[in-house]
Amino acid sequence: MSATVTQDFLVLFLNLGVGIGIGFLFDCYRVLRRILRPGWFLTQAADFVFWILCAALVFGILFFATGGEVRFYTLLIILIGTGIYLNFASSRVQELLFHFFIRLGRFFRFCFRALCFGLRLIFLPIRFVLDFLRISLQVMLGFLRLLWLPERFLLRWSNRKIKGALRAFRARRPPPPPPDFPSL
Repeated sequence: MSATVTQDFLVLFLNLGVGIGIGFLFDCYRVLRRILRPGWFLTQAADFVFWILCAALVFGILFFATGGEVRFYTLLIILIGTGIYLNFASSRVQELLFHFFIRLGRFFRFCFRALCFGLRLIFLPIRFVLDFLRISLQVMLGFLRLLWLPERFLLRWSNRKIKGALRAFRARRPPPPPPDFPSL
């Protein structure tokens, strides 16, 4: 076989593999959507990202294999590969992917909880010291309030006495005029 025929067969099988890979990515995406249940907007955004990723994958492989030369049969072979995957392997792979992603999610949740627990253990002495400082500060402020209580009482008492004296001074009547002496 000549080099061009060998290269064409290589490109054919590569494009068939790309189609199967796109089908596999599509199954991964479908299973993740089934597990996560995103809303309408996130679904639209994820669809856009998925198709951009697939287009970049196809372009990268075609650029690597054929130097960026896109022909009709290459796109047709990619669609045939995707169709073969979706018809013959998709249902079994989706079930496997579903269980894989569930277990992967549980593993990540376990790792996250273990990390949080470890951080709590690391920061427990710091939290204990901060709580101790907060409580001791509250106790000292309470003690200072108790020490300040007699002074406050004396200040209020003296304030009331001074205000009473000022009120009495303002309310004081002028002395009556001296009596008239009888004239002789």
